[in-house]
Amino acid sequence: MAREDLTYELIAETCQQLFADGKHTSFDAVYDLIGRKGSAAKVRDYIKQWRQSLAELLNTPRASAVLPDALVGFADQLIEQIWTQALNQADSAYVERHQALEAERITWGARIDAAETCADDINRQLLIARGEIQAKEATIDGLAVQLGELRDKLATAVQVIANKEADTMRQHGELQALKTTLASERERHAEVLTAEQERHAAELKATTEAAEGLRKHLMTQTDEVRQAARQREQALQAQLAEQKEFADGFKRRATAAEDRIAEARGEAKALQSQINEQKAHADQLVGLLAVANANTAALHAQVAELLGNLATEKANNAEQARVINVLQLQLTDLQASAGKRLQGSAS
Repeated sequence: MAREDLTYELIAETCQQLFADGKHTSFDAVYDLIGRKGSAAKVRDYIKQWRQSLAELLNTPRASAVLPDALVGFADQLIEQIWTQALNQADSAYVERHQALEAERITWGARIDAAETCADDINRQLLIARGEIQAKEATIDGLAVQLGELRDKLATAVQVIANKEADTMRQHGELQALKTTLASERERHAEVLTAEQERHAAELKATTEAAEGLRKHLMTQTDEVRQAARQREQALQAQLAEQKEFADGFKRRATAAEDRIAEARGEAKALQSQINEQKAHADQLVGLLAVANANTAALHAQVAELLGNLATEKANNAEQARVINVLQLQLTDLQASAGKRLQGSAS
């Protein structure tokens, strides 16, 4: 129904229908029947106008051919009192309902304002928590980069150790070749001495005895050289074992640091999930972020320790290189000394 279709006749007809059905002609009842359309103020005016017209109709003196005039007047007064009482009750019910609706509207408005305030607080806390999580993720990414650098340094250190191990094996091969050369030279020298003994047995007995003494002395020196070489080989093997053990420990510490970084990422993801599911638990989020800070500090300590170990390893590698150079010089001296002794024995 359009607003311009609202007429007094329509309202009067509606009120007459309610009155005929024994119902109150309240504003809500009339407004519901017309589809709650049109101006509410105009509907109230029309209802009031209809009530006034009904009251005037009831107040108009009537005459009856059967009843006395006094009885007709008394009946009209009684009907007027009943009608007035009904109107007052309808108005009271309307006022009470209107006041109850207004109080309920105020209550719900206060609840909505409180809910919006709480939602704003939760959104602010969520933004703060997201910022802190992003900062923690940036820190974790930085630690991951540092860990990658440490891995590269570890790979370089392992390669250096492998090279040192190869050098040690090469030196071991050279020592074995030197032992073989000394043994062959000793056999050849024994053959020469035997031939000389067979050829000059009668004439050079004294020379043969001197040569025999010289051979024993040479064998003793050869044994000493062999023992010294074996001791140096054992020392090199011990140093190599220590370097391997240090490398294994360094690998274990790097693996532990990687596991802790993975654990910190898992905790950060768990914190994000808890924030999305339960925004109200802001205090629990703060506690979890504190745990993440502690884990990050622990990771920083681990990384610092790994860097210290790497510096120590570099120093140990330098010391090992110095020892190998000394051993090479000693081996060269032994080779030169052995060559001279062999040449002296052969001559």
